[in-house]
Amino acid sequence: MSDGAVGSATEDHELIRQSWRRSMLSGVDPRSPVDSLPQVEVDEESGLLRAAAPVLSDLEGDLAGQRFGVILADERSRIVDRRVGSREVGRRLDGIRAARGTVYAEEIVGTTSLGTVSAIGGPLSVIGEQHFNESLKTFCCFGAPIRNRLTGRLAGVLDICAHVSDREMLFAPLVRGAVRHIEQRLADQAGAGSHELVSDYRLAFARRRGPLVAVCDEFTLASPDALDLLAPADYALLAETARTTTGRPGDRRLALTAGAEVRVGMKRLPGGGSLFRLQEIHRDPVGPGPAGTHTTGTPIVVRGEPGTGRTTRALELVGPHAAQALDAADVAVLGDERWSAALSAVRPDTGLVVENIDLLPDGPATALVALLRTDRPTATVLTYDTGSPLTGRQQSLVGLCDTRFDLAPLRRRRDELPDLLSRILDVEGRPGALRLSRSATVALLGYPWPGNLHELVTAARHILRSRTSGSVTVSDLPSWCHAPHTRGLSRLEQVEREAIVDALARHRGHRANAADHLGISHRTIYNRMRALRILDSEYAPPA
Repeated sequence: MSDGAVGSATEDHELIRQSWRRSMLSGVDPRSPVDSLPQVEVDEESGLLRAAAPVLSDLEGDLAGQRFGVILADERSRIVDRRVGSREVGRRLDGIRAARGTVYAEEIVGTTSLGTVSAIGGPLSVIGEQHFNESLKTFCCFGAPIRNRLTGRLAGVLDICAHVSDREMLFAPLVRGAVRHIEQRLADQAGAGSHELVSDYRLAFARRRGPLVAVCDEFTLASPDALDLLAPADYALLAETARTTTGRPGDRRLALTAGAEVRVGMKRLPGGGSLFRLQEIHRDPVGPGPAGTHTTGTPIVVRGEPGTGRTTRALELVGPHAAQALDAADVAVLGDERWSAALSAVRPDTGLVVENIDLLPDGPATALVALLRTDRPTATVLTYDTGSPLTGRQQSLVGLCDTRFDLAPLRRRRDELPDLLSRILDVEGRPGALRLSRSATVALLGYPWPGNLHELVTAARHILRSRTSGSVTVSDLPSWCHAPHTRGLSRLEQVEREAIVDALARHRGHRANAADHLGISHRTIYNRMRALRILDSEYAPPA
């Protein structure tokens, strides 16, 4: 290796040996085809790409006509850019899927100068047979870490690669120089905003009054008591709170992943980033009983989209009485008379839940109206889908209910998502065995959850098929959770997006009806759906 720039062969050999061991412990198959590596969407506005773009352009000019390629990956070993000296090199890299969006993490593909450099946090050359995957053994590569000088954390990896026959020509000094240039640009890019956040955090830390967290795009800082209080997923929840809070922040309450509730004071800095001061809310463990229980005969209606938990809420409202449930969907099987007879047979001292009243024909609906007008000593709860129009008789049923509960869809309950998923994982798996990582929480918060709680249960079961303990990362989530649907949108665009998705869900995906509901033209809704990246799956649960 020329002028010792790539590093000590002895040191590299030991690092390669350790990496192979980690790869085997991760269950990586050295014969697995690289064309099956995961693909993600590249964030074109990331700080790393903005800092590296002009440096990579200069490198591309230096390498013109040479048999080398340069690859830039982020801190999670996701390739975000690539430059080549010739078309031949580009074709060879395409053959190993070394292209934008491919994930080259060590736990997925084994030892490489991308994933392994990210894992060890230091420079490394990987030559021919030292690659863990059989498909990569014709390559020689050198990778060096890119660090954020403000925080010292890994920001990415820059890698140069070629055919193994050219290994004596690897331009390691060229890579090291480019890394220094990118790091300087990252520091300049962070500018006053990040320095101001660090300064404010240090001042607030000196006046310590409870857990303290500073969050910006480049880094997160947390006091020791915040580290004790917060799970990894909670930092993503704080970042989402900062991103979605408009106007003067003020104090608000948040439910943490572990179930605790905190009062959050937020200070938004002009240069970017937010400072959070947390105060845990201690609650009396002996409560007054299930919240919202109604044991009188006053009719109640629960309405919401499919999967929002209407049945669960209805049974909670019935309270401690024995409950009988009737589903209006069964009228199609039983017929009007048999269903109405089953309704008449319900004892007065039994709580009653009637689901999907939006499906009730006029005959059974009339019988239910008569029942609601009697003085029943126990609760009667009706449920229906807010996306379904109600007939006159069905509207009469709702009109008799003076207590009404509207269940918000998950896309409007983002701060509850981590806690909800954690509870489902505890029920479906082993309590306390899994915890959500920040990367997984970011993906959860970015997905619109058109199937609501049903879809969240599906995601939990998918996670449990691949992981039964430890930290849940984004790679453990179903593939449909990975798409960053709202990344890069302003708060106003997000509000517009949610309004269009709500209208489409209400009208069962009928775009013309949704446009009429919103008061916009049919052409406009098509254009806005395209501009806001609204997918069909967002207003209809996956099949």
